[in-house]
Amino acid sequence: MWMHTLSRTMTADHPGRAQAPVGLLSRPGQRRWSWVTGMLGLALIVCLGTVARAADLASDIDRLISASELGSSRVAYSVVDIDSGTTLASRNDRLQMLPASNMKLLTSGAALLVLGQDFAFETTLHLSADGKTLFVTGSGDPALADPDLLQEMGLDVEDFINRWVSDVAAHPSADTIRTVLVDGRVFEAKRVHPSWELDDLDKAYGAEVCGFNFYRNILQVYAQPARQVGLAPEVFVMPDVTRIIPFRNNAQTADAGGAPAPAGVWISRTRGENEFTLYGHVKTPQRAEITVSNPGNLMAQVLADRLKRHGLTIESARLATAQDPKPEDGTTVIGTIVRTPLPTVLRRCNTDSENLYAEALLKRIGYAVTGQPGSWVNGGAIVRLVVSKKLGPALSTDVTISDGSGLSRDNRVTARLLSAWLREMYREESIRDVYVDSMAQAGETGTLSNRFRTVELDGRVAAKSGYLSGVSCLSGYVIEPNGTAASFSILVNNIPATGKNAISISTVKRFHERLVDLIDKQLSAEDRLAEVDESSVEQPTGRLGG
Repeated sequence: MWMHTLSRTMTADHPGRAQAPVGLLSRPGQRRWSWVTGMLGLALIVCLGTVARAADLASDIDRLISASELGSSRVAYSVVDIDSGTTLASRNDRLQMLPASNMKLLTSGAALLVLGQDFAFETTLHLSADGKTLFVTGSGDPALADPDLLQEMGLDVEDFINRWVSDVAAHPSADTIRTVLVDGRVFEAKRVHPSWELDDLDKAYGAEVCGFNFYRNILQVYAQPARQVGLAPEVFVMPDVTRIIPFRNNAQTADAGGAPAPAGVWISRTRGENEFTLYGHVKTPQRAEITVSNPGNLMAQVLADRLKRHGLTIESARLATAQDPKPEDGTTVIGTIVRTPLPTVLRRCNTDSENLYAEALLKRIGYAVTGQPGSWVNGGAIVRLVVSKKLGPALSTDVTISDGSGLSRDNRVTARLLSAWLREMYREESIRDVYVDSMAQAGETGTLSNRFRTVELDGRVAAKSGYLSGVSCLSGYVIEPNGTAASFSILVNNIPATGKNAISISTVKRFHERLVDLIDKQLSAEDRLAEVDESSVEQPTGRLGG
């Protein structure tokens, strides 16, 4: 059903530009012919001018590449006019490249098309019919208790947990609860992508992906210097798990005014386990982050701990398995259902480049379409299907989908596919604003907040950056004030990182920004020419056809 609806949406004609108004002709023959030939001449001038300026743009970009000192880096790009679909400039645009986080543009766009902009993730507390089991049912929401979103609401994670505890404790059957069961079976049991690098798995951007996510599946550790040098610093962990799992504090307080010493703290975690050790020297307040293993199971223990402290008798807490019943018939909803609207998830995915969000979207659309637990396999297949429906089967062969975020080095995409995808998403008027607004705005928000400071743009740039070792990409839109727009994709791979020929990522980023600036100048020049040309054509005063 969803594909039928999607197919109808995708084939809808994009409204063209408004036609010039035509009034009554006082001399229908001569003046009508004069106006028609004038308009034909204008169209020819604009067409030839556009072709010439597109050639100029390609030449300008070629000169930019030569002057940017990119060394042996491999560059692919494609620039497409949104209105006509004309490729304004390109190089190596059919070459399959690593997209890094530009992969999120496909994942988030497919999620928007499949789930719809009114979709919301929901997390619910249920009490079993016999009152003995508290179910915490997840829907794959990556934003549940996200520390950044909580901060926007003036809350911290303990506030969030305490609200759940209060709701449960206030229920008439609270005293009968013996088991806390966290249900994340909306997604597959596999939480770590097989091609992610081991060194990434303890970093926040490599967090596990679950049907029940909480606090971005990380711990945040705050260390304050002790009053005496050499003593262990005072440590606060959010959420507080120190009564539940092993947490060793091997850090030391250092002399803030003494001889230089390695400063800062870091955390290690036993692989596959929730056993943590804090290291480092603390001179001033420090914060560190680390991922957790099996977040749903850990959260079950955290909630059980808080309920016990509130006086309830909890005997077990764990993650639900395939053998456990589902909280359907005969269960009672406790408290308020926690909802996260899809646009919020898209913003965190694209503006802030949160990998967990992209992976949760990928798995969620796999679940939505197949009815089976969302996985990297079925989610990736749905993204490919949506791309094929939007762009055609031939162009869909330009992409290899391994994960949703671009963290996997097995993803591949071409610049022509990304620029074509962006164009088609822009032409979907019902979802255009949600999609474009989900991206970082040049010089203003997210991963682009500190970029584009050395160029003066006439239009708006909404784009997604991407970075892996040896990879730096930027894809998105240039939108002029009058609505003229182009989609672009710039993919740079094989960036030498070491040796005498090493190229800094900042050099590649400057190249991105200067190329986008050339696109912006091209579009704004065309706008000015069109205004001049239209003002020079004699407007008719009558209705064509007499």
